[in-house]
Amino acid sequence: MKRILLFCTIGIALTSFIQNFAQKASAAQSQDDPRVAHVLDNLRNTTSATTEEQIRITEIPAPPFQEATRAAYMKKLLTSAGLRVEIDATGNVIGEFPGASPEIVMLTAHMDTVFPAGTDVRVKREGGRLLAPGISDNGTGLAALVALAKAFREAKIKTNRTILFVADVGEEGKGNLRGIRALVDA
Repeated sequence: MKRILLFCTIGIALTSFIQNFAQKASAAQSQDDPRVAHVLDNLRNTTSATTEEQIRITEIPAPPFQEATRAAYMKKLLTSAGLRVEIDATGNVIGEFPGASPEIVMLTAHMDTVFPAGTDVRVKREGGRLLAPGISDNGTGLAALVALAKAFREAKIKTNRTILFVADVGEEGKGNLRGIRALVDA
C-alpha cells in the first residue's frame, strides 16, 4: 500500500518558491549535489519562460466544476515535463515522477478559480506586474509545478520516494476540496 508522506500545496510567488526550495536543499545538506544545483539553476534560468507559462495557464478559464480545459492543458504540460500523467475520475491531473519506494510525496496546486464563467481572465502587464483574476491563485502554483517537474527531468534527479505533481480541482468555494479529498481517499 502506498503511503503519502508529505502533502504540499504550491500557491506562492514563484521566486519565493525557488528561494524556499533552495533553503530546503541547503538545510538538507544536498547543496553539494550537482543535480540539486542543476535544478536550482534551471529554476532560476527559466523564470521568464515560467512566467509566460503562468500567463497561458491563467488565461484558460477554470471556474469551479469547469476545470476540464485547463486540466487538458496541464496534462499536456506535465507530460512534456517527462511525467506519466493521468486525469482521475474527479478531474485531478496527476503526474507521477517515480521513485525507488512506494512512499509518496504529493505536490499540489489547484486549477479552479473563484471567478465565475464569463470573467475576463486576460493578463495585463503594468510595469513589472501581471494583473488578472487568478494570476497568483493559482496560476503561479500551476506554473511552479510544471517548472519543478521540468527541472527534475533536466537534472536527471532520482528520488527515493515517488513524487506526484498534481493539478487538483475543487479547491474554491462550493468545490469543497473535492479534488484533494479524492486524492487522499484513494
